[in-house]
Amino acid sequence: MLRRADGYYAQFCLGIEVKDIQPKTGNEIGLDVGIESFYTDSNGYQEPNPRFLRQAESKIKQVQRRIYKKVKGSSGRKKARTVYAKKHLKVSRQRIEHAKRIARCVVKSNDLVAYEDLRVSNMVKNHCLAKSISDASWYLFRQWLLISCT
Repeated sequence: MLRRADGYYAQFCLGIEVKDIQPKTGNEIGLDVGIESFYTDSNGYQEPNPRFLRQAESKIKQVQRRIYKKVKGSSGRKKARTVYAKKHLKVSRQRIEHAKRIARCVVKSNDLVAYEDLRVSNMVKNHCLAKSISDASWYLFRQWLLISCT
């Protein structure tokens, strides 16, 4: 059972082996992730960076201010916190879906995908770039690349 800001979810784990065999394309590609563009491939194509948090930031701040105007422990404050949590949940889901979609497209159109092995957890320690790196969700993208390849 999972609890999210918008409700409870039941999670089931099934042991099914799925084989998605794609025809060979003969293409090989190298990826370089960045902040200006989500990734740049070896062919020169640049995928634009969606910046989901930056777009939603003003609304999130507005909702966050509403929390502080409420009395601690009140039902109004709980409702305001729920609205705040839903805003962050939406950003999180947007990042996940974007990473899935882009990774699937890259894997389907190329036989070999090479990417740089970044230590994202160490890069996020830089306070100047942490928000932009987290907003780009490089780690999620890399995980979905690995999942899509197998």
